[in-house]
Amino acid sequence: LLCENISRMFKNLFIILLFSILQNSHQFERIINGIPVAIDDVPAQASLYRRSSFICGAVLIGRRTAITAAHCVVEWVIYLLNPQAPPLLRIIFLFHISSSVQYSPSELTIHYNSSDIESLSRVSVIRVEIFPAYSEVTLNFDLAIMTLESSVYVPYAELPELDKQILPGKPVAAVGWGITELGGTSPKLLMTSLVTITFDDCKQSNPNWVITENMFCAIGTESTTCRGDSGSGIYSVDGGKPDKLIGLVSWGDKSCQTSPTKPGGFVDLTNTHLRRWMS
Repeated sequence: LLCENISRMFKNLFIILLFSILQNSHQFERIINGIPVAIDDVPAQASLYRRSSFICGAVLIGRRTAITAAHCVVEWVIYLLNPQAPPLLRIIFLFHISSSVQYSPSELTIHYNSSDIESLSRVSVIRVEIFPAYSEVTLNFDLAIMTLESSVYVPYAELPELDKQILPGKPVAAVGWGITELGGTSPKLLMTSLVTITFDDCKQSNPNWVITENMFCAIGTESTTCRGDSGSGIYSVDGGKPDKLIGLVSWGDKSCQTSPTKPGGFVDLTNTHLRRWMS
């Protein structure tokens, strides 16, 4: 009886901990207080669908290659055990109660060549690869590459110089179709202007978050990224317009508040480890 009570207690604690981690780490991003942007300004920007539902953004980096955030192409599965199972088995089961499962490529479709979220230009995904060192808890190395069924003829994203440090105080532009301040996903592609900040400032605003050299942070003024924009591009700015693809939207404050605005975290595409793997 004691073993059974201990098993039940640990199981409940584990489930609470698991959902706390998921709630704080898998915060799909969205643009709050963004402005419409023409697809001609970010022609490589695409939307990622699972079956018939929009799930994230994506960016075309080659004729048959697109990238997105790794957490966009996985889901958590919680397994259940018969409550009549022996106590010892139930204790052992605590350590295998859940796992992440990668979506099947056959479920995924890329919509592209339009600022509309449901573009008529579509291509199926035939292969998905997640960066081997990706962490589901911290979202470190939050990158996945998708191989497309056929070639896509649009200008694909220009990547930045390898290992060129993203300095604080630089203007950047993030885009996406995620949920807006009005609620619901945006039918049109939106953009927000942000400024990069230091690791120390980012950690101060996100004390419970593990921030690594494979990420960078940026913050807006009464505008931010949040749920729905994950996997979309964040660009350097040249002449007031998006230029090179320096990162992907990865994580942010779950409240998506803009008063005051909190910084968001982005996959750093100048990173040597990520770029070598991508090539």
